[in-house]
Amino acid sequence: MIENLRQGYWVSMTPFGYSNLNKKERAKNHRYIIHKEGELLAGAFKLKAEGRLSIKEIVLQMQQLGYKLKYKNFNALISNPFYCGLLAHKMMPGELIKGHHPPLISEELFLKANSARDNSMCMGIKKNSY
Repeated sequence: MIENLRQGYWVSMTPFGYSNLNKKERAKNHRYIIHKEGELLAGAFKLKAEGRLSIKEIVLQMQQLGYKLKYKNFNALISNPFYCGLLAHKMMPGELIKGHHPPLISEELFLKANSARDNSMCMGIKKNSY
């Protein structure tokens, strides 16, 4: 599993906002696509990066658009580097790997949304640190 991760292949549950078209295949054969909820999540990243709305307001707005998001899960979602094309996993503490999946957002937007969240680098990610 660690070797697959280090090669850029995700081995855990499919992150929210994505679908895996080849679920029963080996990690190297997984094919991830972004679905409607992923597109809404990209909008939440943009709203967070702008800094004009509180987390509660963003979550409420996403819920009104049909997004099944809970306030307590928002920070975990928004701090997951998978969404900007990178892999981080508890089996590889401190490591970031460029993934083979399509990024939902840019690294720049990811960092901006997370710096607006806590004014520090999320999970130690810096631009081009992988």
